[in-house]
Amino acid sequence: METSTKEEVALAVLAVITLITILQIWYTRIRGILSKREIIAAGIVGLVLGLALDYALGFKMGLWSYQRHLYWDVSYWTVLPAMWTEFGIGTCFLWRIIRPRWLVILLLMMPYELYGIVRDSWSYTPVWWIVVLGWIPLILTIVLLTNLLTVKPIQIRVRNLLL
Repeated sequence: METSTKEEVALAVLAVITLITILQIWYTRIRGILSKREIIAAGIVGLVLGLALDYALGFKMGLWSYQRHLYWDVSYWTVLPAMWTEFGIGTCFLWRIIRPRWLVILLLMMPYELYGIVRDSWSYTPVWWIVVLGWIPLILTIVLLTNLLTVKPIQIRVRNLLL
C-alpha cells in the first residue's frame, strides 16, 4: 500500500475511533455510568498501558506485529494511541454494565481479534490460547489501574477495585 494511501486510511480509522469515543463518553455521562474523572483515567490508562505493551511485548519481544502499521510509522502514531485510549474507556464502561465479568472479556476480545484476522492487521507468534489468556490480565489491569487512580486511598480494598 502506498504511503499516502496508508495515511488516508489511518486518518479515516482515527475519525471513526474518535466518533465512537465521543458517543461513548456522551452516553456514559448521561447515564452516570462513569464520572469525568473515571473516563479520563480510563483513557490515560488505556493509552499508556497499550503503548507500553506494544513497545515491550510487540516491538521488542516480537510477540505480535502490526502488518499495516510499523512501530515508527506515521500511521501507527495516528491510529493506535487513539485506539488504545478508546479501548481503556470501553473496557471500564463495559466492566460497569455487564455481568458476568467473563462476558466483558469475550465482548472486547472477539471484535478486535476478528477484525485482526479478517483485515490481516496484526499477527501473533504465540499459540492462540496464549493470546486468549493474555486478554484476562490486560482487561483486569486496565480496570484495576483506573480504579486505583479514581478512588480515595481510604476506600482501597482489593475486592472493591474489581467492582
